[in-house]
Amino acid sequence: MSANPDITPGNPAPCLALGADAGGSKLAIQFEDAAGMHERTWPSVNVRQENPETVATLLADRIRESLDGRIFSNDAVCCLGAAGAGTDLMASTLHKGLSEALGLRPDQVIVTSDARIAVEAAFGGESGILVIAGTGSGCYALDPGGDLVRCGGWGPGLEDPGSGSELGRAGIKHLLADLEAGNLDDLSRAVATRMGISSPRIATVLDAYYHTDFSPAHLAPYILDVMEAGSVEARVLVEEQALSLTRQCARLARQLGWETPSVAVVGGLTNRDSYVDVFKECLNEVLPGAPVMRSSQAPVAGALACARARQRQLADSCSPRPGARFFRPPPTGLIAGSAGSDLRTCSGNLVGRSFAILFKVLVEQVGQLLRRGVVDGLICPGIPRNQDLGRHIRHVGWNGNSEHRVFDRIYAVQ
Repeated sequence: MSANPDITPGNPAPCLALGADAGGSKLAIQFEDAAGMHERTWPSVNVRQENPETVATLLADRIRESLDGRIFSNDAVCCLGAAGAGTDLMASTLHKGLSEALGLRPDQVIVTSDARIAVEAAFGGESGILVIAGTGSGCYALDPGGDLVRCGGWGPGLEDPGSGSELGRAGIKHLLADLEAGNLDDLSRAVATRMGISSPRIATVLDAYYHTDFSPAHLAPYILDVMEAGSVEARVLVEEQALSLTRQCARLARQLGWETPSVAVVGGLTNRDSYVDVFKECLNEVLPGAPVMRSSQAPVAGALACARARQRQLADSCSPRPGARFFRPPPTGLIAGSAGSDLRTCSGNLVGRSFAILFKVLVEQVGQLLRRGVVDGLICPGIPRNQDLGRHIRHVGWNGNSEHRVFDRIYAVQ
């Protein structure tokens, strides 16, 4: 049983912070409430190829389903990291759509690139270069000012070297070259088989590539299988891709003036030891001595970390500024004060009324006082956290979205 009597299976604790990673292979969501951290996984949402408004609606639906009846606390923050959200236009469109769909204030929503949350997850604010090698690829780091800088990550239209997509395309090119030469090796036969072509011809390979929903990235694991089985051709192909990716990493290190930066790798391909071994060998050619590690945290953990940081900022901002006029209800009623003078009673005795009704009355009356400029806020002694206020007020029907000016000025103090 929960230590908080107000938290029950039908009345779960509100969400304090939520992170979401809309990657190429899945949508991962992590969120926190008073009971701890929770995680949900959904099919991928392609931010680049879908209408941004449609994507925002779909993401909001997945977030609500993940929360399973929980509401957001007043200072909760939702952070989305998404492939394709690195441009200002896409980020602003998703930000607006998510804020509206989830009923959150703009300062409660962060939209950034999948690379930014992956860097946060890998290094936690420390310096280093993150190399992504999954469906796509790219090299990313934070400069001394905290801004994201990168080399690569241009997208599949301009090639993502060392990625699953480029590795798969290289395998298809190898198959086509072998068909033209009239001699198929083990790598070519494996590629044809995984493309579903039993008797490969140039025309059938091109048809499968251009006229179906075939994804070249799906070939990458099988190319690694062939390499691990001893195929020299597959090894050369993987080395070529990995070397192009490590050259991007070296260019980024030079931009930042780093000689032997820490390098973390993340993405589906980096789950394979054979790929990481080849990557390390290639990196040593261009950045001798640079240590390489697998990122121990999934990118969604970086999104949650960004949400926590913003949530702390919002919580800190909910402290009355020095000299502010405030509204402090005593046990026998609601009294407004203007700069410590001109006290006036705004309601009768509320002793015996329920906690929820008390706060409903508080918000309604403080709203009137705020609009008249009588007070700057409300002090609620004895309430441990602002999100408890939000949960109780919303349960009595207070509209926290349209009246958030009032709610922003409710301060919980001991």
